[in-house]
Amino acid sequence: MAFIGVITGLKSEADCLDPLIAADLPPMVRCSGARTRRARGAAEELLELGCGGLVSFGLAGALSEDLHAGDLVIPRTVLSAGGQQWSVHEIWRAEVIAACEERCLIPGDSPLLGSDQALTTVFEKSAASRSSGASAVDMESHAVAAAADAAGIPFIAMRIIADEADTASPAAALDAVRPDGSISLLPIIAGLIIRPWSLGSYLRLGAANGRAMESLRGLVPILGAGFRFPLL
Repeated sequence: MAFIGVITGLKSEADCLDPLIAADLPPMVRCSGARTRRARGAAEELLELGCGGLVSFGLAGALSEDLHAGDLVIPRTVLSAGGQQWSVHEIWRAEVIAACEERCLIPGDSPLLGSDQALTTVFEKSAASRSSGASAVDMESHAVAAAADAAGIPFIAMRIIADEADTASPAAALDAVRPDGSISLLPIIAGLIIRPWSLGSYLRLGAANGRAMESLRGLVPILGAGFRFPLL
């Protein structure tokens, strides 16, 4: 029987799935280190191993002011910055939405934007929202969607909002992500030495990230090892 393949950006996101490892048919998880090219490579590796469906799982940034830290985003479509568009598997999406009916979903069925670059300023987020019509953004979903589409297998994105539309993220925050998705404190410390006034941004980002990770962990027992996918 085919297994579910899951791509995350951060190791902490992947760690949320640890309770599923003991399941009869656990998902196979790969972490991209918050880099789009690595996300595509990880998805293709899972496909070579016999993956029957791909999930983009983790955190996202809000482009809409209607979304807040901890909100769940399950888009119907995923866009690239270049205008490509991919649809998620509708039956799978319906199953997940039914299971998570009390949680906030992406407003108005607007798309999720996949970006090769981190959007760290309010201006960048606002410009991306206007140009794409998307309500949220991440750096993995478009790469995973493209790999699934090329292989002809189902795909879904499940993302929890971490940073909000009116919140800027310090540039050093992305530099702190190692290739394996773990976090190095050195770039953050260096950034604080150079820009000590950015401490408040780190504290706000950390608090929002904490709420987001709590919501992400809460999804796991709801979804189960098969991520509620009825066709595998």
